Amino acid sequence: MLPDIYGCNAFYRGYAAYLAEQGAGEVLLVDPFAPFGELATVTREAAFQRRHRLADRAYVKELIDFIGGQRIDGVVGFCIGGLFVFELARQQVVSRLVAYYPFPQGLENRDPLDVPFDYLPALRSRHTVIVGDDDALLGTQNLQRLQAQARANDAIDLHVMDGAGHGFLADLESPDTARAAVAKRGLRIGTTTLLGG
Repeated sequence: MLPDIYGCNAFYRGYAAYLAEQGAGEVLLVDPFAPFGELATVTREAAFQRRHRLADRAYVKELIDFIGGQRIDGVVGFCIGGLFVFELARQQVVSRLVAYYPFPQGLENRDPLDVPFDYLPALRSRHTVIVGDDDALLGTQNLQRLQAQARANDAIDLHVMDGAGHGFLADLESPDTARAAVAKRGLRIGTTTLLGG
């Protein structure tokens, strides 16, 4: 499991426990930001500052070696972790891949990965992508482009959650029943991809 820019917080530890309860043999929560220490303050600004210390291409190379060494057969990534999932699909690293609210438009970095939009049309490794139609970080144009690429390439198993924004899985316990229902639907899709059933 690859978290967002906030790292391995309580949400991801809870999600790892959920996957284990659902029958995952072993769940490894991998923190790309561990070498840079904990966030002094849990703010978006602090998380982005720490995120920019990560060299994306070098990190994914290390991640691929780790996956091979551990014989991992499924990876789920969130936000920036979803960007890494696109690269794992491109390099055909594992057979079960899920990306929640990723960045097909790529992200700036001192050691950037290739922009997924540039290679998704030719990608043959099946992967599940789960996004919200109201994700401001993805944006309407990028969502439309992703939808067009998914229509043209059945390796992209795209699911668009109506009324959901970036990070919508955090709404699983929301008092807003509509938001909670969307989050639960997204959770089921990802769980089915990772564990079958």
